[in-house]
Amino acid sequence: MKFTEELVEAYAKKIYSFAYSRTQQVYDAEDLAQDIVLALCRIDFPAKHIENMDAYIHQVCRYVWAKSLRAKRRERDNVGDEVLEWLSDGSDIEGDFITAELCARLRQEVMYLGRTRREAIILFYYDGLSGDEIAERLGLPAATVRWHLHRAKSDLKERMEMQETNIYRPRRMHIAHYGWAENSIYDALERDILMQNICYVCYDNPMTVEELSRTLGVAAVYLEDKLEALCSMEYMTVSPKGKYATNFFIQTVSYQLTHAKYQLEKTMPIAEAYLDVVDAALDEIDAVGYCGEVDPDMLRWDMLFYFMTREIGATDARMNRTLHLEHGAPLRPDGTRHWVKAFAPGDEVLAAAEREPDGDKLVDFLRKAMRFSMQSYHLTPSNINARKLRIPLWGGDYRGFGQQEILSLHRVRDLIRSGETPNEFDSSAIADLIEKGLVTREGGKLALRFPYFSHDQIAAVNAVLDKHAAGLDRDAIDRIFHGYVAEMRSRIPACVSENERNHNLTSYDPYNAIPYLLMKAGRLRAPREDERGCICTVMWDD
Repeated sequence: MKFTEELVEAYAKKIYSFAYSRTQQVYDAEDLAQDIVLALCRIDFPAKHIENMDAYIHQVCRYVWAKSLRAKRRERDNVGDEVLEWLSDGSDIEGDFITAELCARLRQEVMYLGRTRREAIILFYYDGLSGDEIAERLGLPAATVRWHLHRAKSDLKERMEMQETNIYRPRRMHIAHYGWAENSIYDALERDILMQNICYVCYDNPMTVEELSRTLGVAAVYLEDKLEALCSMEYMTVSPKGKYATNFFIQTVSYQLTHAKYQLEKTMPIAEAYLDVVDAALDEIDAVGYCGEVDPDMLRWDMLFYFMTREIGATDARMNRTLHLEHGAPLRPDGTRHWVKAFAPGDEVLAAAEREPDGDKLVDFLRKAMRFSMQSYHLTPSNINARKLRIPLWGGDYRGFGQQEILSLHRVRDLIRSGETPNEFDSSAIADLIEKGLVTREGGKLALRFPYFSHDQIAAVNAVLDKHAAGLDRDAIDRIFHGYVAEMRSRIPACVSENERNHNLTSYDPYNAIPYLLMKAGRLRAPREDERGCICTVMWDD
């Protein structure tokens, strides 16, 4: 029997259906069907003594399909046939090549392997080296190389048979440090999204480099240097079994929401008590004197901030002793001591807050109050102290300052006292301070827009505040702080060390909630645009 026109018509539909089921593309299916028909036309059917034409034609279809895949593979890839042999029992070529993307998928899976297994596989299959030669090249025992090859083959076979269902969505976290963190690894962590996501997925879930690579969908070769860098500063640790774990606290969405709700709901009694003390002491503080021309409302802001930093620090110290929450910033390999904290992406937190009861209030609090932060400096040898609350206030930019700015402000104070004419260098620094809203210059007269106290003046201010704070119900305030510890304790996972756990349990820090709640209640005047650069700034000489 020959493959006549009649047979073509009889089997054309089946051939095309087979071709389309494999290619899923009309044009590719037509090409494959044509190749199958040409192959059938070259067969001497009478010499074959074919009993089951349907089965025979189906076998030819599979042969042509497999041959087509091999040809495409050779065109696209450098992967040799030997690499794929151990993924198949050799009896079903079509089953090994489920899609035309299999070779690319295999190459990707090889790149997900850790360094040793990846190099062993490449040397064995691509370079054709023996196990002993690979052992010599990698500096490993031959038995270890054989074990790695066996595990790599097993892992690759398993991964090739799996259906990928999850696509990882990268997150950009906010990274912060507490203490001195002047190193390139921390700087990279602040801006490197891949580094951040390595830490995110390994938080409370240690992973090998292969697991991490597949989770992130990034070749292991791009992760290894970053893992090494993170471990060098102990931002991550690695176990003897090669499991990497994040070694700092990440505030998850749930943690941040619980923290924000506690601040929003519990802080008002503290805020009112602190402001009552400041209001009672304000006239006496003004009488003590200071360098600066400060609006009375802004002086309330400044002294409230100064007083609450004193009180919150003292309350934390009492709580640490009472609840045994001793902690200290970790000593890093570079000799510095600092904490590292990360915060889940803000858009995720806000989206979760919107779903909460009274979500609009919580979102407003998160957008405004929870962005406040505090800076405190103690400069030597001139012994200048400075504190400033960085506060965006309804959409404004963060306003902080560095050591050079503080030294420039100290120089301005001296110029005001002495009446000396600023030199060229002074004039440049003063212009910068004026632009930032910390200094004014009218009619040639310099003035600071916040209080700068001398050594004797700050001592007098502290005495006045101590006198009026004697009536504070500190036991009630302590109970609010203790309630925060009880609320947050279960929110910190077991992977966090006791030292770091204690540090975070003492992070109630209602600096942000106090001004927000007092303004909402109408007890503090919202600052004008031109006042935002100097609000909550206090300087003094020790």
